[in-house]
Amino acid sequence: MPIRIKGAAFFQLLYAYEKACGAAFRASVIERVRGRGGDALRRNEILASSTVPVDWYVAMLHAAAELSGAGLVFTQRMGHDSAAHDIGTIHRLVFRLLSVDTIVRQVPRILSLYYDGGRGEVIAHERGRIRLRFRDFFGFDGHAWHDLAGGCQAMLEATGAAKVRSRLVSGGETDHAELEVTYR
Repeated sequence: MPIRIKGAAFFQLLYAYEKACGAAFRASVIERVRGRGGDALRRNEILASSTVPVDWYVAMLHAAAELSGAGLVFTQRMGHDSAAHDIGTIHRLVFRLLSVDTIVRQVPRILSLYYDGGRGEVIAHERGRIRLRFRDFFGFDGHAWHDLAGGCQAMLEATGAAKVRSRLVSGGETDHAELEVTYR
């Protein structure tokens, strides 16, 4: 059974699509989302405070990546931009006061703000490099993992870290993945 994601994630991502590619792109994405999630999105049935199956969100990631023609690169960039906007509007001051070390220790708590299900843990952390392991993210695929990788990158940037890069080092096609994030 897929994990669930907060409805707010849809609106943050749609905002990122519109900001980067325009209102027509955003509208086209909504029209292209397949399945029950697309129907719910078009009927305005997804509430920011609700949780929905993550496969609805994944369907939106696929529609946008296909429409953009840039695939996973686009997905990761929009995951970054979406999280950066969310942090900038709600948590900017808090993140600026926190160190990378503090944010890293909060990975499970931060994940629970967006996902109902799945587990994340830090498996290695040294100055300039973090390795994260994620498990039981049922319903995830390559697009969902790249979206999450972009979000992780934005969180570290919000602390003031520079030259942040993230990449999947294992898994990343099903319910588990390892992600490496480097920074200065």
